[in-house]
Amino acid sequence: PRDTILSQVQNNKSDTIIIVDILPGNDPEILQELSLHTERLIWIDHHVSNIEKVEEHLSSENTPSNLEIVADISEAACKLTRSYFESELSSELACDITTGPQFVKNSNEYRWKEYLRVLDYVQDHDLGKYELNQSKEIVSGIFDRFHDIRKRIGNEDPSTPYFTRELSKITIEKVLPVGRKLYKQRRETARRYLKKAFMIFIGGIDSDKSRKRSADSSCSDSKSDTEEESEEEEEKKNSDTENDDDKDVDMKGSQNPFTAFLNQSSSKSHKAANHRRGGKKR
Repeated sequence: PRDTILSQVQNNKSDTIIIVDILPGNDPEILQELSLHTERLIWIDHHVSNIEKVEEHLSSENTPSNLEIVADISEAACKLTRSYFESELSSELACDITTGPQFVKNSNEYRWKEYLRVLDYVQDHDLGKYELNQSKEIVSGIFDRFHDIRKRIGNEDPSTPYFTRELSKITIEKVLPVGRKLYKQRRETARRYLKKAFMIFIGGIDSDKSRKRSADSSCSDSKSDTEEESEEEEEKKNSDTENDDDKDVDMKGSQNPFTAFLNQSSSKSHKAANHRRGGKKR
């Protein structure tokens, strides 16, 4: 909340305040207020709505002199943050920004390259592109590792050296096996629920058009993912087990009463809608 953030800043004076990937309270005015309590305020974001709000609110006349804005919708906030501070470290340490700060490069060049790879996958997920190889599986593993580290530190400040050190140890090779399992589990769970899905109609919607749109959507989804087809073939081998799991839902061969109720209700609603339009149910 806005008031909580302002009170924390007032009670904990800092030379620099860095805001990443959010606009606190969705209110651009807070940037002006925060700038009064620090020597340097840095706001880094890539969300279109946040950027537009700040652009509409701030002008050359009312923009605080100590406010630095890093905004770009084509990159994720993690990459924007890395680029910003990497350039600062490079200028201060006079090192090559393409390979990272000199002290990091000298200590462990492999870890630095892995760090850049991890950021590439996080950005691929954050922008919803999924263009990198096994992107969804790898990101699943990265987030699992992240939450595991958060559990270990409990309520401690995530900026602690331990948290930072553990994050820096994340590598694609380590998270991929776990990510594959997690991603496969989620897809299998989704398929089980989709098999039990049923259609309902909200008053006034033409059921024939709705069915056609639903069928067209199902066809396009099934044709767009060859990987899903191969995984479905694996599931067919375990069909007996899945059929046993579905017995309680099928009510021993009878129709689920909840589904029957919805179908009956939707049918009545559809007839009533046709009657109001003067149409005839055939």
